[in-house]
Amino acid sequence: MPSSAPRRPKHRAIFEVLQREIAAGAYSDGRLPGEVALTSRFAASRPTVARALDALRAQGLIERRPGAGTFLRRGAPVGGGVLGLIGAGLGHTEILGPIGDQLAHAAEGAGYRLVLGDAGLRERDAERLCAEYLARGVAGVFLAPLELAHGRELANRRLVAALRRARIPVVLLDRDLLDFPARSDVDLVAVDDVRAGCVLARHLLRGRRRRRLAVVARPGFPSTTDLRLAGCRQAAATAGVPVEFLVGDPADPAFAARVAADADSVACSNDATAVALIATLLGLGVAVPGTVRVGGFDNLAAAAAAPVALTSMRLPCRDLGRLALATLLERIRQPDLPPRQVLLAAELVQRRSSR
Repeated sequence: MPSSAPRRPKHRAIFEVLQREIAAGAYSDGRLPGEVALTSRFAASRPTVARALDALRAQGLIERRPGAGTFLRRGAPVGGGVLGLIGAGLGHTEILGPIGDQLAHAAEGAGYRLVLGDAGLRERDAERLCAEYLARGVAGVFLAPLELAHGRELANRRLVAALRRARIPVVLLDRDLLDFPARSDVDLVAVDDVRAGCVLARHLLRGRRRRRLAVVARPGFPSTTDLRLAGCRQAAATAGVPVEFLVGDPADPAFAARVAADADSVACSNDATAVALIATLLGLGVAVPGTVRVGGFDNLAAAAAAPVALTSMRLPCRDLGRLALATLLERIRQPDLPPRQVLLAAELVQRRSSR
């Protein structure tokens, strides 16, 4: 009897049905029906069924043996395993929130359930979540390392050490445990922040007669700022332009005046800093972009709604979630793999602040 499915490509509908059945343990003998049986069940052509099986194989759920049939892959995620996520601002940030949503969707499709844990900015909340996941026996954990907590590097290393003692695989989201240029031995899925900084700086400097670049951050800036700064410095060095790294409150008129005096192109560490800086500069009578060009990172909703629409680097949140899941599942299946770093490109979104 054909399986009912939403209006989507036929091979995708078949893939999702079989995926759910694998997760529920429907094929306890380790073998799936053959292509002929599946074409009859789903009223589909053999090429369509083959595409669905290829998608299952790409997820690491099955293996196809010529002349023998289709079998569950050893170590494939079956039976409704649980994964955990530890991060700050889940559900109410425009970066980690969408990544968490995509992770949850992708995990469900792979036969897992994702448990979301908002650690806020406090180490003890992150440790509490870690203890809860250990007690639940989760199959793996995604960790967005604490950024603004005092002693963040030591705190993040303690979290990973506790999970590793319990033999629970970990994948880092968005940033490493250690500050740049150090690199930990934990799998990482993140944006290529060095490249993003280079792209933004190169764009801001283009066409300027007197080119002076500043990179602006708030006190207590996260480790991703160091990477973005490195990229900005690389672009500036190529162009023969000096760079100032200025740390302060973008809402402070004295600090904003110093920024305007030191540079005519400003790359802010994130959109929130850039939007605040633009407002302060306008209040001082400094024209944006006429006198100072400004750009940011993250492409938040506030970027387009700023008094002067903000040029920003858009982060690929959906792809980050999808690839983070694939990385963790591969780590679960092959725990002896060397540590990996998966870096995705951010996209420049040009708006009025840099024109």
